[in-house]
Amino acid sequence: DRHPDHKTDAMRPAARGPAGRKLVSTKRIRGTVLDWFDKFGWIQAIDEIGHPEAHRNNGKIYLLAEDVQEDLPGVGCAVTFFLYQDANGLGAMNVRPDAQVHGQGQKGGKGFGGKAAPGGKAAHGGKAHGGKAQPTQGYAPPQYQAPKAQGMGYRGGYAPVQKGPVMPHEEVMQKVHACLNKQVWKATKKIAEKEKDWDQTELSKRITKYLYKGAQAPELLTLPWQEAGPQFIETAMRGYSNACADKPWFFDLDLTVAFHMAFWEILSGSGQNAQWSEVERVLNAKYEELMDGCLLEKAIWDSACLLLPDQESLSNKLYKGLKTAHEKAFEEAMATPMADDLQRVE
Repeated sequence: DRHPDHKTDAMRPAARGPAGRKLVSTKRIRGTVLDWFDKFGWIQAIDEIGHPEAHRNNGKIYLLAEDVQEDLPGVGCAVTFFLYQDANGLGAMNVRPDAQVHGQGQKGGKGFGGKAAPGGKAAHGGKAHGGKAQPTQGYAPPQYQAPKAQGMGYRGGYAPVQKGPVMPHEEVMQKVHACLNKQVWKATKKIAEKEKDWDQTELSKRITKYLYKGAQAPELLTLPWQEAGPQFIETAMRGYSNACADKPWFFDLDLTVAFHMAFWEILSGSGQNAQWSEVERVLNAKYEELMDGCLLEKAIWDSACLLLPDQESLSNKLYKGLKTAHEKAFEEAMATPMADDLQRVE
């Protein structure tokens, strides 16, 4: 990880099945549902968790819809759960409302997950899992339901893609821009005080502009989503990082939800129906790759400037040399994954 708090909120893919899980707690843990994004969400534990992975995701616990044992009233409700660990960190399973907390039900309202909503009716027309919460945080475009999983024929790669009619480009761009406006504004609230030149309105406006440019290529609506998603993020990040990589808040601003929801609009407009968990995985991987690259370049440049202060020309030469050497050393280290730690350091 680049930073202990790097993998936050929506960075983690929503697909985390039982395979590879290891039960951590045999005693129920209490917590509160913080966010819900249609198929997955996040819990903030109330009880202390003494586990090496507890710091990841700012201490939040991942929640998948199919791990909800009983219907939950919505975001903010108190829950209990068992804790598991997998390759992505800590998650909650067998999640249900905390019986010790009264008055959580939303009479006649809609919950998510589980089998029965308060008031006697099944959540969302009787569906057992994956219903939408009534979020106070997070975002799900009201025009669309999340792309449905295409289980048949899935063998560990991408799900079969079904193609429908493509929406007009201008209409999709309006939805993308509105989505980015909302999500970037929410994301910049956490770092706005670190920006000295612009207020939050101007900051949000500028970042939205950079990201929106990455979505404007008409071919994004016709390319397979596996190509369109990374292309959107790479183009958007190019302008954004060029303009803002030197800002003190750059590595603290998490834009994953903005990228996810903006591409949701593109995917919906393209007429493709893919497993959303797979889409998130591809988007997350590209975003992390580009952010890691930005951090590496900053580290190399800072090192060169510290070694040769006030000598920009020589610092530039040293930077190029260090970057070239790093690339070769990294390739060699990755080519021998079974080598012991000391050999890889050498």
